[in-house]
Amino acid sequence: MKSSRCTGFTMVELIVTIMIVGILAAVAGPRFFEIDAFRARGFYDEALAALHYAQKTAIAQRRSIFIRLDGATETITACYTSVFPCAAADQVPGPYGERPYTITAASGVDLQATGTYFFDALGRPYNAADTVPTSTFSALTISIVGGGDTRAITVERETGYAR
Repeated sequence: MKSSRCTGFTMVELIVTIMIVGILAAVAGPRFFEIDAFRARGFYDEALAALHYAQKTAIAQRRSIFIRLDGATETITACYTSVFPCAAADQVPGPYGERPYTITAASGVDLQATGTYFFDALGRPYNAADTVPTSTFSALTISIVGGGDTRAITVERETGYAR
């Protein structure tokens, strides 16, 4: 004799599933639509990569690379001299050959740092007015604000490592 049992979900299972999906949509959904948070994270990653690139370029080319942080224009630029904007001969080429190597924050993202610094041929950080080997550089903190979050990049005094 065959059993004629119907299979499917009970009403309780369906209601619990709908409640869980509703809670997830209410909590996680808005995070997917906050574009400023994604832009801020992207600029943070770009800024960190730019600092690493400048330091490694200084070591590879055995010369100083100057970095200008401009909070007013929300840009980070690399040059061979401390004069900004760079003359054509003093522009550091970017990883893809772009000159000058400049990154700009997207709208809704704020770069909270200003100043000019440089990495010497050994990758050590200096203030723009310093002369190698005497450095008055102390740890530099660059804040990037966007999407309700603040991310910080710190450049270490002795090694120039950005993290």
